[in-house]
Amino acid sequence: MNLTIPSQTRKPTQKPTMRWVFLLFEGLDILLVKQNDGILLRQLLNSHPAQEQVIRLLFLLFLRRGMWVT
Repeated sequence: MNLTIPSQTRKPTQKPTMRWVFLLFEGLDILLVKQNDGILLRQLLNSHPAQEQVIRLLFLLFLRRGMWVT
């Protein structure tokens, strides 16, 4: 798996700043469709590959550290 994300200069980096990671998520929206006090649909909108890569890497980190709670 590719363990890098694009930096501000669009070069792959394994050590992005937190500020850059936060900036990557600008413009990302979550659509929640609720029905009868429950969530019927949860969907990510306006995502691009760099955002998806960060989400995958964070998910792997959570799994490896046993932080995933169901």
